[in-house]
Amino acid sequence: MLEKVFPGDSVAHPIFYIPSTESFVDIICRELAYGMVPEFQVEDELESGQLIEVVPHGRVPVSLYWHSWMLKLSCLKVCAVNWLDISIKRSKIMGYCDYLVV
Repeated sequence: MLEKVFPGDSVAHPIFYIPSTESFVDIICRELAYGMVPEFQVEDELESGQLIEVVPHGRVPVSLYWHSWMLKLSCLKVCAVNWLDISIKRSKIMGYCDYLVV
């Protein structure tokens, strides 16, 4: 991601492996790290000033992929279709993505 935000620059940075997105945001809020997080996940922290956007031009579009397994359960199909429909509507309303790869 850094190469996309800073093309042509060699950016040396520490690497952290955090097991969940919530924990990753918590580590950033504690000022132990910096990171790229979807804006919708930290709206409250940005609004309160707990977090700041360090590189406002550093937004990177990310393609979303729906992963599924070959289970032939009708209830899972209904859930998947409903989730996908809600995700597409929310993404377009919130401006998160222009397209979705299915």
